[in-house]
Amino acid sequence: MKANILKTILNLPIPFYDKNLDKNLEIITDLMRSFLPRYEKQNEIIDNILKIERQINKEIYSLYEFTDKERSAIEQQFGIKSKVLHLISKKK
Repeated sequence: MKANILKTILNLPIPFYDKNLDKNLEIITDLMRSFLPRYEKQNEIIDNILKIERQINKEIYSLYEFTDKERSAIEQQFGIKSKVLHLISKKK
């Protein structure tokens, strides 16, 4: 995933915020530095959502005493992709 984002970033046109090239480089560098922590935080949140969803699914399977075969059928029918992340992405 990081490689795809890096490739995308490297292919972006470089904006000019200031006619002074050194100042422009400084502005762009600051923007990139502020991007990385937000990107890492977003990935941390996504990982936590996925972990919690897996835990919830496991508890539901246990509560209803689903067999491995039933669990597999449920996951094939409804998929195992994150429903929460899907809903969040639809709001954008």
